[in-house]
Amino acid sequence: SSLGVKDKSLLLDLARRFRLKEAVPTIAKLADSGDVPRSDALKTFNEIGVGDPALFEAFLSDPDDAVRREAVIGYSISAGIDGVAKMAGMWDGLPGLLRQLALDGMLRTKESAAAFVLAAAGGKFKGAGASATERAISLLGMEHPAITKLLESSEGLLIPVISLKGDPGGHVPVAIDLDGPFTV
Repeated sequence: SSLGVKDKSLLLDLARRFRLKEAVPTIAKLADSGDVPRSDALKTFNEIGVGDPALFEAFLSDPDDAVRREAVIGYSISAGIDGVAKMAGMWDGLPGLLRQLALDGMLRTKESAAAFVLAAAGGKFKGAGASATERAISLLGMEHPAITKLLESSEGLLIPVISLKGDPGGHVPVAIDLDGPFTV
């Protein structure tokens, strides 16, 4: 490449600062040739907001942690519903931080969030946690069919609560049987 080290660094910096998607092919070529670190190129693509999952997919299992991190971020954000299926297949092998980054990406749009919730209802994404469910609910709403399916398949995920506000006329409008353990 005819660009010097400082020029390559400047190209990445300018592309990030000004969201220059036009620089993506040049940066990809520089990364492919080893002229810029792959992790820096992928980080630049993420900061620019490149929506092409193909730029990230090949590096999802890269042995370099920084490369893998940026690939998971970019892929989970850009791949949509297809990305949810791919992440579900990789889930068990992802360490905690990469799982969280994947969740962040998958729970950005209603479409991918719905796909995530349906996959979780089907037994995928073990250990995603209640916060992922809460984020999906806030994005999709409690009445969304995918949320309903998840709640039906996840016994104990949401526990009914009776709230008494101290109003003298307050009451519980249903019959309650308190067999078994309960907390007051």
